[in-house]
Amino acid sequence: MQSYKFPFLLLFLISLGSFAQNPTIYLSEFSIKDQHFELPENLEGQNIFNSVFFIEKEIYEGGFKEKKLALYNEELIERLKGEEIFFNTNFTFKYDLPGFYKNQNLKSSFSVSSKAGLEKNTKPNIFYVKDVILSESGELESLILNKAGEEKIEDIYFSPRNFIAGSNVKIGTLADLGMINMKYLRDLEAKHKGKEYHLAFQNGRSIAIPDNVESPVTILNRTSAEQRKLEKGSTVSQLLVFNGLASRDPSWAFAGLLLDIGMRNSFNEQKRKMAEFRAKQRQLLYNFDITSNNYLSLKDFGPKIKWKFEDIRILEDSGSPVMVLKNEKGQKILVLEELKDIYLTDEEESGIIDEYGLESYLDLYQKATKKGQTLEMVRFAIGYQNYLAQVSEIDGKYQEAYAFGKEWYHFQNGLLHMKEWKNYRPEMEVFDQQSINTAE
Repeated sequence: MQSYKFPFLLLFLISLGSFAQNPTIYLSEFSIKDQHFELPENLEGQNIFNSVFFIEKEIYEGGFKEKKLALYNEELIERLKGEEIFFNTNFTFKYDLPGFYKNQNLKSSFSVSSKAGLEKNTKPNIFYVKDVILSESGELESLILNKAGEEKIEDIYFSPRNFIAGSNVKIGTLADLGMINMKYLRDLEAKHKGKEYHLAFQNGRSIAIPDNVESPVTILNRTSAEQRKLEKGSTVSQLLVFNGLASRDPSWAFAGLLLDIGMRNSFNEQKRKMAEFRAKQRQLLYNFDITSNNYLSLKDFGPKIKWKFEDIRILEDSGSPVMVLKNEKGQKILVLEELKDIYLTDEEESGIIDEYGLESYLDLYQKATKKGQTLEMVRFAIGYQNYLAQVSEIDGKYQEAYAFGKEWYHFQNGLLHMKEWKNYRPEMEVFDQQSINTAE
């Protein structure tokens, strides 16, 4: 019996040693590897800055803290030579914009207001890209800009890296920081020019605005299954987390998870500011007549009323394009361009009537939702969903549940199957309910 005690004791000590190992995973042991992210096949009709993203990390090494900034797809910025850039940045920066200088050595700062154009909107922050300056290693150093619309042409030097460093955002896209290329807006204008649309009544003060329009923290509450259902280009978080986790390199996958956590933290301030802005933003949409400053009602909308496209604008403190639409009465409303299911062309109207009948189509204007309707028809009738609640595949049927307020709408293979009442509203669905005086 004595001969078995030593091996048993040895195994016991080994097992203790295995549990006594340091469980900490040290961030210094991992590094973000160079990774090529595929660009969208076609950038036409897109804000190019949605595809230029950055990561800023604080590295602790040898008792010192060092910030490292990685800027991906910066070659897209170089393509903007000869074009114009719009900075709609008051959401991120309070006063002056960082990254602007009087000379090429980037030493003497140039004051650019974060909210230029507020008075009569005569001097918005739109700059013409005169030239691009690269370092000896080929890295983008700065852009030579001229203020568009200024009689006095003065060269201004803009450093995208210093612009990013001047924000409190550690990970995101340049679009998240309020940068928009003007060609994108002109492409949207050309896309809708001369067109007329049908709209059902939507209450802008209570309508759900999906996260992808409302805030840069887009990906955090989505599932991979939901990604293929949203008609939205890849965002930085999608690239970092989903592409990162799909990578064959385990350290890159781990870095993707860390960056997801880091993004949650770094956007807290932006989320707080956007929460304060939500109510104001919604009040301008869909049923607010910008000519009379009065709210419209159900009688102002209907199948015989057409809204003609007039202009593309940008909502304050956001990068969300809105269409200015006008009806025969001269009433003008703002409609989020991206949420295209809320406005119908004559051809789309005819398609619904041919497939579902005139009566079913007219019901949409009365906010009637019925079994067999598509998600697009439901959106046209009652607005966009708050979020995708469930996704599953049972017996070959693809099933989804979308949350509209306190109701879940269940779809099978893309058609409405049933509605289910929910007596709770998750935190991600709750909107800012601050009271704002409005003229009814």
